[in-house]
Amino acid sequence: MTFWDVIKEMSASPVRREANRLFVLALAGDPEYVARAREMVLGQSSTLEQRVAAEPFLCAVSPPYSLDEENRMRFAELLVSFPGGPGIMEYRPADTIQVETLTELKQKIFERRPDLRLPMARMLPGMRDLAAEQVIREVSIVNAEFAALSTISQAIPIIAPWFPVVAGADIVLITKNQALMMFRLAAIYGESMDLKPRLREVAPVVGGALGWRTLARELAGALPGALGLPLRAGIAYSGTYAAGRAAQMVFDQGRRPTREEMLRIYEEGRDLAKEVVASLRERFRKPAALDAPPKALPPGDPIGANEARGGGQDEDEDPELAPRMDANRRE
Repeated sequence: MTFWDVIKEMSASPVRREANRLFVLALAGDPEYVARAREMVLGQSSTLEQRVAAEPFLCAVSPPYSLDEENRMRFAELLVSFPGGPGIMEYRPADTIQVETLTELKQKIFERRPDLRLPMARMLPGMRDLAAEQVIREVSIVNAEFAALSTISQAIPIIAPWFPVVAGADIVLITKNQALMMFRLAAIYGESMDLKPRLREVAPVVGGALGWRTLARELAGALPGALGLPLRAGIAYSGTYAAGRAAQMVFDQGRRPTREEMLRIYEEGRDLAKEVVASLRERFRKPAALDAPPKALPPGDPIGANEARGGGQDEDEDPELAPRMDANRRE
């Protein structure tokens, strides 16, 4: 099954519903902070049409607030308070966060409300690049995990019945994840989630990234499980990352990456894959504590033996009291 076969079978309806969700992002506080934050989320290169379209979704205000501004803040999906802005509990039921420095603004917004990442990026152009980067990396990690699980299930046949979907079907799951990634990237950059109009632009760059990944995957399949895990996981990550970044350039800039840009993207994906693969190997590795034999007590060590049985004399216990305590017990 090719990538584009999967595209034809899949529906973009769930992604479309998520991307078209209504929201209000409120920015409040010192006028200078609010003005700079507004430009950050709108993007300096945004067009007049994009700015007009964003107005219903953005509330940027400074004190003193009008009654209408207070109502918009109170019922915003997220209220970002800068120095001089409202307190955390001042405008309930709004979900309020306080931000001191603008450099962390976008990251904090997505950390607090990841469910609004797609609609915010779609309507606020300044949020798009970070949203796209997060989507590409998240899908790349998930695909690396699928590839690693597939390798483990094939290396240990006895556990294959417990992983029927993963064993032998990872390529289908990985391809579906990549297709969903394309829909999400199209949504982030304000494009139609029907990829047919952009097929001529997207197909070559995505197909090229997936083609080398499929070939490399076949080579990895010839290796034993333990050796094939890092190679397969790295290939799945790098191929997904390269496909996502190439498609991102098409949606964002309206052009295909050059050969030099594609080579740079491959190198980025390879470097990021190394960190992910190292994390996966650590996760799947048997804990050292389970491999180590139980620690034996030294021979002739009555204190250690007593402690092992749960006994032992308290350091503060008076030895002269012991006989009297025994006598009391007998009485």
